[in-house]
Amino acid sequence: MIGRPRWKLLFEEIGKTNKHKRVGVFCCGPKGISRTLHRLCNSDRYSGTTFEFNKESFS
Repeated sequence: MIGRPRWKLLFEEIGKTNKHKRVGVFCCGPKGISRTLHRLCNSDRYSGTTFEFNKESFS
């Protein structure tokens, strides 16, 4: 596949296989991707799975 991953689908699949667990998400990339991942992590629709968003920026 060319382009960005289908984030929502990816989060849904990870949520299904990790019900009621904590999953760390680490982002080191542009603001657009970071913002999208942060919103998805804060969404409450993944079978009780908690996604913890972490970001690092390099200057």
